[in-house]
Amino acid sequence: MSNKQTGLVLMSIVLAAIAALVLFPYVTTFFSQGDGASAKVEQAVDYTSLGEFPTAVTFAKEALASGENFAAQEALDVSLFSQGGKENRIEAIRSVKSNYMKSARPDYRAAQINLLLGYIMAGREQYVYKEVFSGEPFGSLKVPGEWYDSIRNLAELSLSNYPTTAAKFRVGLWYVDKIRSAKTAAEKKKYADDLVKVIREAEEILPIETALRDGAGFDYMTEARFHFWVSFLYGEAAAGDMRYLAESDAALQRLVAYYESTLDEKGQRIPLIAARLPDAYMTHAKSLYRLKGESAAAQIRADLDALIAIIREKPSVHEGLFISLIRTGVTKEGPGKDEYIALAKMHPPFAE
Repeated sequence: MSNKQTGLVLMSIVLAAIAALVLFPYVTTFFSQGDGASAKVEQAVDYTSLGEFPTAVTFAKEALASGENFAAQEALDVSLFSQGGKENRIEAIRSVKSNYMKSARPDYRAAQINLLLGYIMAGREQYVYKEVFSGEPFGSLKVPGEWYDSIRNLAELSLSNYPTTAAKFRVGLWYVDKIRSAKTAAEKKKYADDLVKVIREAEEILPIETALRDGAGFDYMTEARFHFWVSFLYGEAAAGDMRYLAESDAALQRLVAYYESTLDEKGQRIPLIAARLPDAYMTHAKSLYRLKGESAAAQIRADLDALIAIIREKPSVHEGLFISLIRTGVTKEGPGKDEYIALAKMHPPFAE
């Protein structure tokens, strides 16, 4: 598969908001730096959580001026990337790779690789992919012209450091590609069943991961990210066995319920979780369209209405991620654009 074809297939997956999103895949550690610096770290983390990325960048840089701090560094890297723009994103990628090389902690090294995996998913630009796979040990993981093989290699490197659901799900993408390119129903069914095995392996990791993150910064994102991926991957597995579609439906509803019931200290819903929802609704709608077509029109419209509502609630959270992805997707020829057009015809408010 060429890089161009890969980009088109990727667009159809629409996993974007994986930024606010991919964020903080693992333990966030606060180092005490004195009251002033600690306050700035907390503000950097808080503003990242709120999706106020430029403000988060300011506080993170001020905190880091007092010394190294994992939480401030992650807030800076994630916020820079989420703002968009080539210069910001390259800076974030290089910082994460540097953090990986400097750290001796297996769990932290896995977390940095997972951020890179997330950046690739959230940033569809070719320069993001190229930057991630430049230099060693990353360059040797890239398989020329094979996006999914390269992603799996990077995910396996993460898993070799420490097991995480985030890396397991990226391995699952390899099976998604196999399902989509399979020539026979039997072949699709085989890869779908293999994909479900990966999902179940991730389910076994989740309790350990959740317990480890309990009380850490952004601990609520572990479960939010998990439900998103389970819904997406089961939706893809349904192409090989329609029984899996019900699992995709259930996981989407769990994500929505989790968003509605998880509140911050002020009793407000959390924007960082909200950033997961547009992709979740979109990937679900696309799965329904591919598998059922017009017969699923009512459910597809419901997904798209929910997508529109969550974006209108706070557009700034989604501007550099999901909205940017949609704008890119509709300008490129290929299956991704065709599906957007089909959904817009099915539900005109989505076209607006």
